[in-house]
Amino acid sequence: MNIQELFLLIIIVMNVVLAVLVAASNRRDPVNIWFALFAISLALWAGALIAFRTVQNTALTIFFLKLSYLAAIFIASSFYIFIHYFPDRDRFSTTERWFLILSTFFLTIILLLPNVLIVDIIYTPEARVGVQELFGYTIFSFYFILYFFGSLYALYRRWRTANHETKIKLGYILWSILTAGVLGVFFNLILPSPFIQEWRFTWLGPIFTAVIVIAISYAITKHHLLNVKVVAAEMLTASIVFILFIQLIFSQTSQEVIIRFLFFIIIAFFGSFLVRSVRTEVQQKEELAILTKQLEVVNEQLKRLDETKSEFVSIASHQLRTPLTVIKGYISMILEGSFGSVPEKHRQPLEKVYASGERLIQLVENLLSVSRIESGRMKYTMALTQLADVAAKVVDELMPAAKKKQLALKFSMPQKMPPLINLDEEKIRQVMTNLVDNSIKYTKRGTVSVSVHHEPKGAEGHFSKPCVVFSVSDTGNGVRAEDQSRLFQKFIRGQGSALVHTEGTGLGLYVGRMMVEAHGGAIWVESKGEGLGSTFAFAIPLPPPLKDKAQIALEEMLG
Repeated sequence: MNIQELFLLIIIVMNVVLAVLVAASNRRDPVNIWFALFAISLALWAGALIAFRTVQNTALTIFFLKLSYLAAIFIASSFYIFIHYFPDRDRFSTTERWFLILSTFFLTIILLLPNVLIVDIIYTPEARVGVQELFGYTIFSFYFILYFFGSLYALYRRWRTANHETKIKLGYILWSILTAGVLGVFFNLILPSPFIQEWRFTWLGPIFTAVIVIAISYAITKHHLLNVKVVAAEMLTASIVFILFIQLIFSQTSQEVIIRFLFFIIIAFFGSFLVRSVRTEVQQKEELAILTKQLEVVNEQLKRLDETKSEFVSIASHQLRTPLTVIKGYISMILEGSFGSVPEKHRQPLEKVYASGERLIQLVENLLSVSRIESGRMKYTMALTQLADVAAKVVDELMPAAKKKQLALKFSMPQKMPPLINLDEEKIRQVMTNLVDNSIKYTKRGTVSVSVHHEPKGAEGHFSKPCVVFSVSDTGNGVRAEDQSRLFQKFIRGQGSALVHTEGTGLGLYVGRMMVEAHGGAIWVESKGEGLGSTFAFAIPLPPPLKDKAQIALEEMLG
């Protein structure tokens, strides 16, 4: 075997391996099946040319030369069918299908007849020359050019109208097969024709099919037409098994045959297991990637839905707040006698309407706060403020509500006032009001105590930075341990809260947490259990200490 036959043998191996890998990647897909048959036809063409160049019997030489032409027929027909499925299935009419089947069948029968296409072999020192007759050569050439280059034209039309990703995939197939096809026609159809009879270069045609293999391999690595891990595992396994099989064939003693045969079986078994494992892993990763993309799409849709919901809540709340405020104002004026004296029997219903309006306004405010917080539109006006003064105002405002329930609401100004802290007084006052108001609502009898104090080392177990802590303790219902961690979530209320206070929405504590955290602080609850009271508190960090001029100058000198 000379170097030319060795090249042809390499081409056979490359095309067979490519066919097996493509077919094995999806056995049910006609695209894979017909491309695999196309690659097998290329391998058959190269194999027939090796036999034509090496066998010594003239009759066999003629047979293998005819077989190479039959392989070319199968190359054209399998490629034509492949193009009808790749990349998207095209219309393949019954008439077109039957014409392909019958033309291929009759051409094969004709070419196998004696003295058709190849009538003799001439042996020269340079090459073997096939003596061709014109009729067989003409119908073969017409068939091959019609189907092979007709398929390339159809593929070209798809390539022009395809999207970017598909265009890349089609481009690899189109230009590689076009290059190999043109060179193959030149060296194996035009030069050996009855008019030129140049047979020295027939071995080059199959060599150029390596262009197809290289293009497909590039597509595999760059654009994931097949998975690189699976291909690598299959190639490695196939190479090892092939080498062991060759060693088995050339074994000289029975002992070598037995040992190498056992080794061959073991490696083949574990190799197939390895390939199967890699395929399973790759398949799982691909499924996971698909699920991840689907989840990303769903997550994006949920985000848009949440944004739409927040926008709706914001618009609806704005539209509700104005008329509710007007209703509350007019009821207040009626109760104060601005429109004349109110009979006693009308006062109590009007007070209930006023209280209901106030609750609705508070609900709307909470909804607006949630909408602003979640959309990032909540604005804070920060200023150095004494937290104890804000707490005193809140206690004064809620004192009537505590007296109405006959509760003792206590607050004593600290003897040593805590440091000023940087905060938005309106927002922090809203948080304080909500915490104290909750304690009053959920305490049937006893005391509600409010305090403000400085924690120079942080609130132990809750906040590690120097801070000022506001807390409100009561002798009310208490909070179960399992509820404490989730009480500051949206629309969450403690167990049994609805039985005591039916108007709660579970938004107040959530809004409070978001506002405190926006100040860099923390909010928490402490309770020993149901019926044992509770303490709600939040901490706001102290502002960073101001640097004196000497310290600033020293830092500038040190860079």
